[in-house]
Amino acid sequence: TQRQYAAIRGMLGILGDRYTFFIAPPVAASESDVLAGTYGGIGVEIQRNEVGEIVMYPFADSPAEQAGIMGGDVLLSVNGSDIELTTGQDTIDQSLRGEVRDGNGVQLTYRRGSSGDVIEQFVPFAVINVPSVLWRVLSEDPRFGYIHVLRFTSRTPEEVRQAILGLQAEVVTGLVLDLRDNAGG
Repeated sequence: TQRQYAAIRGMLGILGDRYTFFIAPPVAASESDVLAGTYGGIGVEIQRNEVGEIVMYPFADSPAEQAGIMGGDVLLSVNGSDIELTTGQDTIDQSLRGEVRDGNGVQLTYRRGSSGDVIEQFVPFAVINVPSVLWRVLSEDPRFGYIHVLRFTSRTPEEVRQAILGLQAEVVTGLVLDLRDNAGG
């Protein structure tokens, strides 16, 4: 199947249209689950920082948050496989998802963003209800709150309102509203 996928990518690449691309079936199925609003996994958003490391931001009440993962923690390995700068974000995201059943999950190694301590732990999979909005106080400058609209759903207006109320309680003096990379709606 890797050859078939490569052939399809090659055929689409010859079109010269940057908006035409192939999404492998496992990734497409995962994206479909996310758009449906639920999937099996640990419940984190991942982003690359300025040096290319994968930074985790756990969803509220997710297995990741319950395991003690904090926003800003840097993912180093999943199930013993090191995260390289060349590892695709989709590949990493896929490795943090899986079937929800007893004893199923991932062994993570990550660096605590604030202290630099390296932590190794197992995080079980659970059914994740995907939020449409994530928010936090910016660690780079705690005067500012950050609201990221991941996708527009019927829940988005209420989730943005809750994010603003939460950030007001943190006494931020400014907001960053990030609408990049959302799936629309």
